[in-house]
Amino acid sequence: MRAMTETTDALIIPPEKRERLILLIHPKRASFLFNYVLGVFLFAIGLIFFVASAAQVVVYSELSYWIGITALTIAVFLVGSSETKRRYTVYILTTWNIRVKSGYRHRTTERVFYDDIIRVETVSDRYERMIGMGDVEIFTGESGEEPSLVLKEIFNPDGMRELIRRLIATTPDTPDWAHIDKTKPIVY
Repeated sequence: MRAMTETTDALIIPPEKRERLILLIHPKRASFLFNYVLGVFLFAIGLIFFVASAAQVVVYSELSYWIGITALTIAVFLVGSSETKRRYTVYILTTWNIRVKSGYRHRTTERVFYDDIIRVETVSDRYERMIGMGDVEIFTGESGEEPSLVLKEIFNPDGMRELIRRLIATTPDTPDWAHIDKTKPIVY
């Protein structure tokens, strides 16, 4: 019984060396604003066709029925696909790395460890800056001029860039994640 506890004690990682969650972020809904507005507009058109047909303002015909159904279907698809894409994209900051989990049916996860990051930049146009959103691009040594990871359409990209820079600055010379094979793809 004693030999079992010695090996178990050797496998216990102290709490300060474990990976901890810092932040979970989703893209802002404002990035899909066009899809939401178009969806509401098409939904209104479909609803008007059905109400006008029921009130006999428009002569009820197969054409008016199919215009209404088509408008409602496209509206539901636009808003539903936008919301699904937004909800199933998650940006995860931990004490060891940054991850981007995306996809509904085929979930993919990309990650970059803090000791591999060489540069962090923010990208936003004039309109995105007005509402406080933008992209954060993360560059590593092997990526060259293309970003390895992009956090798209997030709130306060300058604050996120500063948070990532501080996490990079607090990375020890011998990181706690040195035992992890970084080339191995992760599956969640």
